[in-house]
Amino acid sequence: MRFLLLPLVLAALAAPAARAQLAAGGAHTCLVLGNGDVKCWGSAREGQLGLGSPLAVGDEPGEMGRALPRVPLGGEAVAVVAGAFHTCALLGTGAPLCWGAGRDGETGAGTSQARGDAPGEVAALAALDLGEPVAALAAGANHTCALLASGAVKCWGANAYGQLGLGSREATGDAPGEVGPSLPAVPLPAPAVALSAGADHTCAVLLGGAVACWGRGDRGQLGSGNRAARGDTPDEVGAPFPAVPLGRAASAVAAGGEHTCALFADGAVKCWGGAFYGQTGLGARDARGDMPGEIEALPDVDIGGRVVELAAGARHTCARLEGGAVKCWGAGVFGQTGAEATEAIGDAPGEMGPNLAPVVLHERAVALAAGATHTCALFEDASLRCWGSGADGRLGIGDTRTRGDGPGEMGYALPPTDAGGPALAVELTTFTASADGPHALLAWTTASETSNAGFAVETRRADGTAWREIAFVAGRGTTTQPGRYEYRTAALAQGRHAFRLRQVDFDGAVRYSSVVEVVVRSTGAESAGRFALTAPAPNPFAYETALTLTLDVPQHVRAVVYDALGREVARPLDGILDAGTRHRFAFGGPSLAPGVYTLRLTGEGFAATRAVTKTR
Repeated sequence: MRFLLLPLVLAALAAPAARAQLAAGGAHTCLVLGNGDVKCWGSAREGQLGLGSPLAVGDEPGEMGRALPRVPLGGEAVAVVAGAFHTCALLGTGAPLCWGAGRDGETGAGTSQARGDAPGEVAALAALDLGEPVAALAAGANHTCALLASGAVKCWGANAYGQLGLGSREATGDAPGEVGPSLPAVPLPAPAVALSAGADHTCAVLLGGAVACWGRGDRGQLGSGNRAARGDTPDEVGAPFPAVPLGRAASAVAAGGEHTCALFADGAVKCWGGAFYGQTGLGARDARGDMPGEIEALPDVDIGGRVVELAAGARHTCARLEGGAVKCWGAGVFGQTGAEATEAIGDAPGEMGPNLAPVVLHERAVALAAGATHTCALFEDASLRCWGSGADGRLGIGDTRTRGDGPGEMGYALPPTDAGGPALAVELTTFTASADGPHALLAWTTASETSNAGFAVETRRADGTAWREIAFVAGRGTTTQPGRYEYRTAALAQGRHAFRLRQVDFDGAVRYSSVVEVVVRSTGAESAGRFALTAPAPNPFAYETALTLTLDVPQHVRAVVYDALGREVARPLDGILDAGTRHRFAFGGPSLAPGVYTLRLTGEGFAATRAVTKTR
């Protein structure tokens, strides 16, 4: 488990708030654990599990839980994406690492051979160098795309329909030297802020909220008003790809097998493309977006609530609503909609809106992923559950049964998927130190905890002497509820003292907090004091958000805003603040791109973090 003092880069199909730690591919599923490990299960015939064997995992009892090995990445992952037969992880260094099928170059390894189906292959893989850090990844059926820190998009792998946006139909990444800093970027009219890949097409949300799509278009999935592919001929990359005429700014996009959906800041959703199974949720089976004027007249999908996350499978779509409910529509023959029936939903009038029932689940969902014929959700209690086709063990339940296609199979009857590790991190939200006479009073809060044995309190003098442990405060195991801890030291020598927390998992893994300092005087008259910090408001915000800080004693305070890659993007506060005054400071504005940001506030004896989301 680790402290989340900066947000993880989230995975495809989620709002720009983050990239999900959960990924579902054609016949396999992967999860990033709280300690940065990646674990995968399901079909392994092309090595997509990265476990050095072509044998499926999760289809027999005893293969999950602690018995499920981690993928040997050689570093911590912050996100994972899954294609039909390949998988890619985004490492904390900002570099992608891919394994599995390589016949079309989807791993970018410069070979058409699979990687991960024989021992030692993944451990020997090198991360891809695209010339700058990667902010997010997206995996299609047989291609991969990366959103770079600059907002550029680069793609490699299969390219029969122009899904790489390179103006050709030749695969890229199956020969040496093709994937690197010189790989051309997709011609987009503006920097991208979010990315999603369908079976044979790719879509990006651009700065300002426009959506651009390229690749296969025979079902209208590009929203171009025709059925032509885009990006497969040289003349199409001479100018930026046009935007889908949605009429308003999108915050996220989800690309499925033959359809695409866009999520807007107000929680509304529009879907277009293939609809034979109702995956667009428009109450009809005719495709939308393959004829002129259809996108301009496209109605919102009536889901019956405000949507905060979308996931698109081959022929079904799922939405996570505000409050944690999940609703799915489209093909249900394998139970992938969780409706405890096999009929399609959304292909006839009257099936959406108030008649679209939530998936019966035991807890509120916090993340979604949709594979070809299965769906998975992470929950507040750190559990994971999957439903739909169970072939190859992709549900991770220890059998190959289908779940969600018959009565009584959902809710508490749906067995959890045990990946053998924590799916949530110990999220430290504040850590402060203040003087109390000759003592130091330490206080810290957590937003959630997983496998948390407790916190070792360590200290050293400010002159750089070695750290030493002075106490151990027991944690609360696994919980999604906020926690508050305090520790009062024994009497300390006068002077400046530094403190840090060493968080310890039950399995022995450790992570360190940031360091706070306090000046100890026998009277305590000049301590750094306490502080009161309001929550950012509004949050999420469209233009600007503000906070208010109140101090007990004057001190120097610095507020720094970081993006998802840990880069400083704003410093709204840096100076001496008076005590007893409500100090308001704000940040945002048109120069700040949509996405998730972390505000880091540090004083002379306290530190606090707040996560905020800019929607447009």
